[in-house]
Amino acid sequence: MTSRRILITGARGYLGGRLVRHLVSTGHTVVGTSRAATSTPAAWPAEARLLQLDPLGEAADAREILREVDCVIHLAAANEWRSIADPDAALIETGSGTRRMLEAAIAANVRRFVFLSTVHVYGAPLDGVLSEDRLPQPSHPYAITHLAAEAFVSAADVAGRIEGVNVRLSNGIGAPAWMNVDRWTLVGNDLARQAVETGEIVVRSPDQWRDFIPLADVCTGLEMLSVTAPHTRAQTVFNLAAGVAMQVGTIAQRTASLAREVTGRPVSVRGAFQAADPATASFRIPIDRMKAFGYVPSGSDVLDREIAETITLIQDRQR
Repeated sequence: MTSRRILITGARGYLGGRLVRHLVSTGHTVVGTSRAATSTPAAWPAEARLLQLDPLGEAADAREILREVDCVIHLAAANEWRSIADPDAALIETGSGTRRMLEAAIAANVRRFVFLSTVHVYGAPLDGVLSEDRLPQPSHPYAITHLAAEAFVSAADVAGRIEGVNVRLSNGIGAPAWMNVDRWTLVGNDLARQAVETGEIVVRSPDQWRDFIPLADVCTGLEMLSVTAPHTRAQTVFNLAAGVAMQVGTIAQRTASLAREVTGRPVSVRGAFQAADPATASFRIPIDRMKAFGYVPSGSDVLDREIAETITLIQDRQR
């Protein structure tokens, strides 16, 4: 892929850290930003810069940082727990924060702005075929605030002010770049943590269907949409998913099996579970738009590798 100058907001977060490392490894010039102090995590790549920037702060500060950037990947937003605890603050952080970063990017003549949204804008629970043309019906504050942010990005794109891309992500699964991220409640991370810390995985909703996408695929897809994918203003929304649903119980069993291999200790799974055919899942997330740009979802070996790396990271912390 052609080398680009890419800025990532929320770069010290769960996905941010992995994306910084991925883009550096594929030859891009990367600048990461964080609201917090700019002390870099131990695993931060030496080739990347880390700057302090609050999307809700001074617009001039953002414009100055963005002046030498080709593309912004905007990850900074309130997570689902903060969104439900304080919807007003989440609307400001996600909605207004995205709008302000978008306007700063436009003022700095950035070519493309990629916003990370969520498939949960389609509604809850997810049901049916969730193509990008389906009318969003968000009900959770997390999804509502992300749809509001999407609207700003789409409006700027349609007006020809910038190339705006909204990425609706399913359930990412994989090891963070470092331990001190606040996303250990995510299903994949929580199952791995239980396996290492207690030797028993307790699954409360094993029959629930999710679309689990390895973080390696998330990084590849975001790079593609930021760098190489042709852009048409008829399509500003892209599903980024595995395209196949899987039961939580299945992931729990795979996590337990991999944890036995990595730790050498017994790991059990508690929770009644009846495996079902993926064809019977309550929803499906088409990824035809991504595939049209050459995106190819990874196989089960990459998913297993992501789970094993998460287990190893947790185990190493305990030593």
